[in-house]
Amino acid sequence: MHDPIGAAIKDYFENGTAPDIKVNTNYTSDEAIPPSWFFRDFEQMPTIEQKALEQCRGRILDAGAGAGSHALVLQEKNCDVTALEKSNTAIQVIKKRGVEKIIHSGDSCQK
Repeated sequence: MHDPIGAAIKDYFENGTAPDIKVNTNYTSDEAIPPSWFFRDFEQMPTIEQKALEQCRGRILDAGAGAGSHALVLQEKNCDVTALEKSNTAIQVIKKRGVEKIIHSGDSCQK
C-alpha cells in the first residue's frame, strides 16, 4: 500500500525531518503539508482546534489520528480517547508516542 503520510510521519518521528507532503485535489489548490504539522502540542494548534479539544467529553474517537497529537492532548486531560488510524506506519509512531488506545481501521473496516 502506498502510504506517503505514514512514511512522512515515521521519518519525522525518527529523524526530526522529512519532505513536505504534497496534496493534490480537485476541489482546492494544491498544497504542501510539513510533517511537523502532525506533531503539534496543544499550544501550537490553531485556536479552533484548541477550543474543540477543550469541549471534548465522554468517550472520544480520534478518527484519522495521524501521529496521535489530538489523542495525546486528550489523554493528558484524562479523557477516554481512542485513536483510529488506517496507516500501519503511523500506528507504529502513535504507539511509541504513548497513545494508550488504538484501533487500526483496517481491522474492522474490510469490505
